Amino acid sequence: MKRVFFICFLIFCTSFCSCSQKKYIQQGYEAALVIENNTEGCPFLIETGDTLKKKWLPNLLPDAVKKNKQKIWIKYHIQKKQLPSICMVGKQIEVLDIKKRK
Repeated sequence: MKRVFFICFLIFCTSFCSCSQKKYIQQGYEAALVIENNTEGCPFLIETGDTLKKKWLPNLLPDAVKKNKQKIWIKYHIQKKQLPSICMVGKQIEVLDIKKRK
């Protein structure tokens, strides 16, 4: 009986997590990581993608997510006009919304 309850509990937990992910993806968010960068003037980058890692330069980043390897949900678009940057890593993005991810 305990084993059946435990299996049901695991199924419930995994389905709850995947529903949360689907909700964010349906709303246009993408899973990402905040990466600390040691370049002066470019303290943090955003990394997206599971296999092909892409690095982005955010136009703004809230203090609440300025932590190395912070998991986030991000909604953004690539800036049409790419200004010169001392970072020389990735394209500049305009952050529309960010939420912490568990």
